[in-house]
Amino acid sequence: MVTVPSSLYDVVIIGAGPTGLHLAGLLAEKGLEVCVIERKKSVSSDVACAGVISLNTVHEYDIPAHLIRKKMGGVKVLLENGKEYFVDISHSAGVIIDREGFNHHLEQRALCHGAKIVTEARTEGVLENKHCVYITYRHQERQKLIKARFVVLATGSDNTLAVRSGLKPPPVQFTGFHQILPGLWKDEYTLVYYAPSLLGSGFGWIIPEKKSQYRTGILTPGNAPLAVFKEFLRRHNINGNEKNFRPLKRRINQGLSPLAAKGRIALAGEAAGLVKTTTGGGISFGMKSAEILACELMRVFHRGQSDLRSVTTAFASEFHAEIEAGFRIRKVVSSLSLAKVTLIADFISADGIMNRLQSMFKFDKHSTTISEFMDILGKLV
Repeated sequence: MVTVPSSLYDVVIIGAGPTGLHLAGLLAEKGLEVCVIERKKSVSSDVACAGVISLNTVHEYDIPAHLIRKKMGGVKVLLENGKEYFVDISHSAGVIIDREGFNHHLEQRALCHGAKIVTEARTEGVLENKHCVYITYRHQERQKLIKARFVVLATGSDNTLAVRSGLKPPPVQFTGFHQILPGLWKDEYTLVYYAPSLLGSGFGWIIPEKKSQYRTGILTPGNAPLAVFKEFLRRHNINGNEKNFRPLKRRINQGLSPLAAKGRIALAGEAAGLVKTTTGGGISFGMKSAEILACELMRVFHRGQSDLRSVTTAFASEFHAEIEAGFRIRKVVSSLSLAKVTLIADFISADGIMNRLQSMFKFDKHSTTISEFMDILGKLV
């Protein structure tokens, strides 16, 4: 029998990724009683993320310098037909961070501000009534029940609780595989691999992280099997059958949730579809969504309200243009043959247009560069 709790949290956050942990820290710092529930053993377990962010994000969120593994100087784009192009992004100040360490850093910050974090706890139900939300979860083989004034689902691509709560998950899901491998990659630059016959409108990547290891992965539409990832590795002479080969597979939400909040329950970060539709990266969007949601929560607290419906509009106002620009460019490029993509890439590289695009590129906002690129495509196609 589960005892109905007498205490009441201000906010319960389900999911302890960067979005959930950052939100917990923001709210706890403002004096709210916050509890984070995470199903994994620790917040740093099984992190399937390349860890590429901008230096602006590092400064904006006060990320310690020791978590920066490497600064990115450029990207080599390799097409399936063997053609290769170099993109200089050194001016945009991209960095590769220790993703596991980053989660731990956000956890410690939230704890210092007074948030409670429960790991190895699987949430089983979220039930809202007029006065609060009841959350049931299983921890150490026991079912537990807590209640909160508001609940935030920062559950990544797991849409189960969102659907049960009457919210609408993002419209698109991709499949991602991710693996950290030991050793020194043969090149200092990040490799991006475009192979439509293997990865559709997605891509693969290899990121040299430090001298002793590198990260590799793919992002592809649909529910791709492990064999696709292994073929990507084979094409780059990486052994996908070694003992230390244990890739993490996960679904990746993309596209704004049409209903990210109602009543006392809201989505945040990837659960709301706040992921770059160009690269599949979600850190900067997730952190920004946490700040937006923190503001919305404090507003309803101060006004004595109980409805977070304004969150959907707030997210759309901040992220709609970027997300739609990514969908648009991906749709156009995937409609072209590999031969035509190659011709366009050759023209852009030879005509000096690449220098203009590189100078416009911003790590966290791609819509301006995409708009310019679409204008160029319109003249060529």
